[in-house]
Amino acid sequence: MKAFAIIPERESEVYPYLLDWASTNTASFHLVLRHGLEFDSEARDILRELEADTITVRVTRTWAGTIAMDAARIVECRVSESSLSILRKAPGIFAWCYPQRPEDIAFFAADGRCVFNSVSHHQETWVCDPDLKREIEMRSPHSLIETEFEASTVTFDKSKNTN
Repeated sequence: MKAFAIIPERESEVYPYLLDWASTNTASFHLVLRHGLEFDSEARDILRELEADTITVRVTRTWAGTIAMDAARIVECRVSESSLSILRKAPGIFAWCYPQRPEDIAFFAADGRCVFNSVSHHQETWVCDPDLKREIEMRSPHSLIETEFEASTVTFDKSKNTN
């Protein structure tokens, strides 16, 4: 399957649909805190609010959509009513960006497959699941464009990452 990107000008329109879809079709999401960046109190408050749903915190140079030169802290959380209510406070996908918020929100299916990922500070997204693609097309027509990447090159199976 080809990967599809959300048109940057439509990302805040698509964001509520992404969260609605994620509530019943994903098991977890992650947020990224790149080392060497000083996040502000809002970002720290978000992480504190997500503590009850936090599954793991790890330090690595690879995460969904990224192979970085420097390590980052990856916070993986359970998708739940409480975690989604926290995510809904952000106005859009690209609001998940330094310094106010952790970055690069990504969602994972129960089997560990990445179904959506982003690189917020570059305003890049990848919709890697055909059901999510259909949902976005139905609720927000003309919001997706095909990327030059195959989904397999931008997705990430967290169960296979050992860094």
